[in-house]
Amino acid sequence: AAKALVASYLRYDGDARSAIGKAVLMVDHADTLVLIEAQKKGVRPEQQALLDELAARFQKSPLHR
Repeated sequence: AAKALVASYLRYDGDARSAIGKAVLMVDHADTLVLIEAQKKGVRPEQQALLDELAARFQKSPLHR
C-alpha cells in the first residue's frame, strides 16, 4: 500500500494529495522513506520539495516508530 500511495502522491493536488499524504502516515510502512527517496528521481525540483515535505511529515508523525 505504501508503494502505491507514494507513487500516486504527485499525480494529484489539493484535497486528494492531502488525503494521500495522511494515508502514507497511517500506513507507516518501514520502507516509506526509501520509497519517497526513490520517487524523487526524475521529477522536477518543486516535486522533489513536495516529497521532502512528505518525508518530514512522516518522520515527525507520532505513528512512526
